[in-house]
Amino acid sequence: MRAIMYEKRTTRARAAIERFREDYRHLPKIMKYFENQYFREEKINWMLCERQGTYYGQINTNNYVEAWHKALKVKFFQQKRQKRVDRVIHILSQLAVPCFEKKSVDTELGIGRVSKKEKKVWIAHDKASRYILRKIRSGDGTNLFSPINTSDTSTFEVASFTHPGRAYTITTEPADPLPVITTCDCLFFSAKKELVV
Repeated sequence: MRAIMYEKRTTRARAAIERFREDYRHLPKIMKYFENQYFREEKINWMLCERQGTYYGQINTNNYVEAWHKALKVKFFQQKRQKRVDRVIHILSQLAVPCFEKKSVDTELGIGRVSKKEKKVWIAHDKASRYILRKIRSGDGTNLFSPINTSDTSTFEVASFTHPGRAYTITTEPADPLPVITTCDCLFFSAKKELVV
């Protein structure tokens, strides 16, 4: 059954089902169970090959459902038995669904818990943004980037504002409205791979 379940090609999975039927045809009660519970055409999506190209295609357990159920019981129902249907509907529609929708959107946008390294990177990015803004407002923003080679207008050396004496080399490509940094040897760029000057 495991080989059938994880087979990625439909033809091989169907052939494996036929072999299974042949191997266990001498056990009619067991075969009747498998035919009703697993091999009927409308129930065949338990096999990986039938879930290719779907958003849930790589989920092979019910752990997500169990985690959702626990959150529902603990967070929303506060571990109390719910006897009134109207209260359950209210909690689901007004509290649970909006909460899980927000979590889904946050996950899509990459919002949520961050590692220590990511936090350090974002703090550095925030400091850099404030530094650049201060320099521009003071009228000293013209010297933020120094071209390394006067013939190459896409490679610059940028002085670090947090570590005196350290400089970073960046390469840019023209873009509208501002150039895009394509390479940089700083921590933030290596973590995020995209910056706008």
